[in-house]
Amino acid sequence: MEDCNVAIELNPQSAELFRLRAKALKNLGRLREAACDLALASKLEYDEEADAVLKRFKLGFQRISERQASCAQRYKEYEILEKIKNTETSLEHQGKDHREKDFGKQSKNKGGKYTEEEEIKTDHDSEESELEFDTEEVIEPDDDVHQEMGDERVRVTDEMRKQANEKKREAFNAVSRGELLNAIDLFTEAIKLNPRLTILYANRARVYLKLQKPHAAIRDCDKAIQINPDSAQPYKWRGKALQLLGYWQRAAKDLATNWREQKSRPWKNWKEQRRI
Repeated sequence: MEDCNVAIELNPQSAELFRLRAKALKNLGRLREAACDLALASKLEYDEEADAVLKRFKLGFQRISERQASCAQRYKEYEILEKIKNTETSLEHQGKDHREKDFGKQSKNKGGKYTEEEEIKTDHDSEESELEFDTEEVIEPDDDVHQEMGDERVRVTDEMRKQANEKKREAFNAVSRGELLNAIDLFTEAIKLNPRLTILYANRARVYLKLQKPHAAIRDCDKAIQINPDSAQPYKWRGKALQLLGYWQRAAKDLATNWREQKSRPWKNWKEQRRI
């Protein structure tokens, strides 16, 4: 009883503590007070593990708030650099014909012999060094081309489902052997065969996290949640990806959602069975 009182003072948002104190009050015959604690616990609806996750992130909020803002600014600068790079590439292609013509004229004036054109190089080392993060908890964003998501309009047959499951098994075997890129390809093939199976996106997201590609993992999780917002796994892996990028509050929210979905799954399954 006294332990619960102290714990509630330290953490008044934990529903589990109110439930424990309610049991103690009930054993003491203080039913009115027990009912009050049970009502508070029901109103909070916090889970102990989810609350622990939130507490752990809360301790880090003050420490990384400035770092998070810096990471966001650096990522914005990174996007700007990429846009500049793409623009330069476009302009270079547009002027390629003109440069070749001018170069041809100059070469012919030297006796008709062509010399090798000097390669134009752009050194981005200084910009990249500025984008490196000064912490092991946060990594720099991945900028790979978006992965294939599959066509949801495809009519999936039983044979396609069977093939997708086989590709999924092969992908798991590839992961166990450490062949992560091969696993990505196999999960992609499975997604093409059965594009509305959310667990395939969640599994591929998990492999992307192993490859330190949080943005790719987030895209897969977003797709899975779009297809089935009640699926717990996508919230888990998206939360971990957001954590790698330094978005701690969004990560904590996703991890807490993952835990709530896992806890509520038996109840939802029972409701679905009753509906059938």
